[in-house]
Amino acid sequence: MRTLQLYLLRQILASLVLTVAVFTFVLLLANVVKEVIGLLMSGQATVLVVVQAIGLLIPFVLVFALPLGMLTATLLVFRRLGADNELTAVRASGVSLLVWSTPVIALSFVLSLLCAWINMDLAPRCRAAYKTLLSQAALQTASLGPAEGRFTRVGNHIIYVGKRHGALLQDVMLFENKDGQKIRDVRAARGELLQETNLFRLKLFDAQVLERTSERWETRGYMAEIELPLSLERLSRSSSVSVKHMGFAQLLEERRIWRQQLGALPHSASSGFRSTTPIDVQIHRQISFSFACVAFTLVGIPLGVRSHRKETNLGVAIALGLLLVYYSFFILGMALDTRPEFLPHFILWLPNFLFQGAGICLLWRSNRGSGE
Repeated sequence: MRTLQLYLLRQILASLVLTVAVFTFVLLLANVVKEVIGLLMSGQATVLVVVQAIGLLIPFVLVFALPLGMLTATLLVFRRLGADNELTAVRASGVSLLVWSTPVIALSFVLSLLCAWINMDLAPRCRAAYKTLLSQAALQTASLGPAEGRFTRVGNHIIYVGKRHGALLQDVMLFENKDGQKIRDVRAARGELLQETNLFRLKLFDAQVLERTSERWETRGYMAEIELPLSLERLSRSSSVSVKHMGFAQLLEERRIWRQQLGALPHSASSGFRSTTPIDVQIHRQISFSFACVAFTLVGIPLGVRSHRKETNLGVAIALGLLLVYYSFFILGMALDTRPEFLPHFILWLPNFLFQGAGICLLWRSNRGSGE
């Protein structure tokens, strides 16, 4: 018996390592392409910053890669065992499916504990450090002033410099935006950049100024010299940690502070702000999200046993379909985090109840069939 269990556990672990590596790479690639590569291509980040950012993203994506890897590995291994008639041989020897798969279920609980630690402590800290790293990279680049041949955003302004020689600029374009619309367009053949603490002083010579009034643009004429202060305060200001990037202990403390502050307000003043639902939703998400490995394993074993074909693509497709159903509940619950009347906390737990309940039922039926 022990030999059979160890054999099954080795098969699961070998597939798990491979599937987690693949899914981690895919998820990392999606995040890196979306946020990091753009900074590298625009010169706002160095290769070292990109490597550090990828390292900080790994715990964040592992929370998703581990459950998906466990589900895919379970489906693939049990489908292969069925296709090779190894399941039939084990059943013929008098070993039930439930007893044989006990180490796999135990492994899913161990992975859930690992996911709980990552999800409730490590991932939030790494995610916050990742955001800080990108902000510092952007700030460091901005502190050097506009780069040559690139568009640089500073506050509500976008600056383009055709050529730059130190503080001397040529072919300068400056766009000023307000409420998402461009309200000023300044173009100059040459300019000069003077930097102070958290402030650029951009001097433009022979500048043409266009300003938007109502629905049309009006020329303000040519100016021999124009000086524009461009503040870097918004970029240099360190923002507080978002609730989404807080660890479990931070969320509990934040909820305690909120309740103290809201409890001190008069009822009439706090009527619209009495709920700490957004924080509560994050707390429940971190806990319930950690049980995904158990839920996927309980569902994956009977589904793998019932399907005796060996194709890998179908196993991956089933895993992705189950993943879509499972995480859709989390997306819905997070979207309703400001609507306590819809019980978003309960919605976050629904996929675990449904998947674990369905998995136990299917596993029991498969086990009973194996004993017949």
